Amino acid sequence: MSAKNTYEEFWLGLRVSDEKLKLFRFAFFFVFALDAWLQIGNAPRYGFGDFNVSHFPFLDGILPTPSRVFMSVVFGAQSLLGLRIALGGARRATYVALALLFAVGYFISQLNSYQHHYLLALALALLAAFPWPDLCSRDAEAEENAERFWPTRMLLVALSVMYLFAVVAKLDSEWLDGSTMQRQITDGWIRDLIVDIGWGTAAKLTIVAELLLAGLIHVRKLWPLAIAIGVGMHMTFEFSGLRIGLFSYFMATLYLLLLPESWVSAVHKALSLPRSGIKKLRERVRISRSVGIGIFATTTTLGALLTQSIFLDSINMLTWCVILFAVADAALTRNPASAGIKALVACIGLWAFVHTTDGLRTYYHFWGHNDRRNNDTASAIVHYENVVGIDPTYASGHSRLAASYLRAGRKQDALRQYEAGLLHNPKNFKLNRGAAQLYNQFGQGPEALAAAKRALEARPRDQVSNQIRQHWEQSLGTNAQN
Repeated sequence: MSAKNTYEEFWLGLRVSDEKLKLFRFAFFFVFALDAWLQIGNAPRYGFGDFNVSHFPFLDGILPTPSRVFMSVVFGAQSLLGLRIALGGARRATYVALALLFAVGYFISQLNSYQHHYLLALALALLAAFPWPDLCSRDAEAEENAERFWPTRMLLVALSVMYLFAVVAKLDSEWLDGSTMQRQITDGWIRDLIVDIGWGTAAKLTIVAELLLAGLIHVRKLWPLAIAIGVGMHMTFEFSGLRIGLFSYFMATLYLLLLPESWVSAVHKALSLPRSGIKKLRERVRISRSVGIGIFATTTTLGALLTQSIFLDSINMLTWCVILFAVADAALTRNPASAGIKALVACIGLWAFVHTTDGLRTYYHFWGHNDRRNNDTASAIVHYENVVGIDPTYASGHSRLAASYLRAGRKQDALRQYEAGLLHNPKNFKLNRGAAQLYNQFGQGPEALAAAKRALEARPRDQVSNQIRQHWEQSLGTNAQN
């Protein structure tokens, strides 16, 4: 195939089945919704000390300083909208609203942003500017001109440009000799493998892989090779210990657009029987608009109640955002019952994120840190109590709460926190040293000695623990030393 034919096939002949589009949309926006929810945990970091640095200097004089309440709502609304799109049937306005919300949340501050967020901003802008295929006309002329597939085509182009830019950025001596990679990869089997290969060799192989991907994406016949290289590379990054958020999973979902249609068709065929049964049932049960609105109102109310389990200080604003979006969505659709049910499912998804991720724990932890820095001990105690209430196994939460109790003069409460933390983390250094110090002050020699010894197992040179151990070994006699 000539270069000209390859070029024309990609730009003019690209077709993507509805089944593949739905698979990509569900996977991509589900990961997006989870990523947005996890960002809520960082919301209390915004607005601390009225300090902020946006991504562009001119925005500092235009945009207000972000607050934790504002950012909680922005991230929460992003998560809900992402889930709504993943479930299908969302209007174009939903894509536009999500793109705008993400742009505000990303560009307003450099406080908490991963490198892949600029790629997400670009992807969402493309999906807002070029309507998703199921929102476009499906007439013969549109099919012939491939107008419906501009979003997918532009996403692939953006992916190719990103790899090319990554190659240019890595043409640096510190990357080429492997020193940058050596600092980033944590201990594990992947690091051991790279050591065998050589850091410089592994760094150069990464550049070769990214350069290949930048070109393979434009050649449809080579897409299986692109999938093997791309997904393999990103999953290697994921399991190497790099702190890159959900970047690897976002990249893996983009490769769903490169899957052979025969694979997608086989999966769709296997699921066609139950899907056809649901379709027939839906056709037989005709729901009037008034009944549909009633179903919508009921499901939306249930969804609002579910969001009450998100115990954030911005709960009222977040709940009203959920309700107002769901009402607008139902008012603009032909099937309000379906819109209401999908809004309910999205709320359930948000509720599930609360109980299956550490986003909420992180939220209160950062809030407590800010209060502690402001010397607001009483408020810090409240938020650290929320941390250990959400996750009783979290060692840092117990140690922070105990330290706050000590600042408030509540030594017995502090000791109870150290003891509670040690139930789940018996070898934790901070918990053992803190408990040893309080046992020592209360004259509980055996307990102080035992805790000091456990602390020294983690840090043998710790002076405080050594002093407590020596004191009580002398006081308790020879038996205590054994």
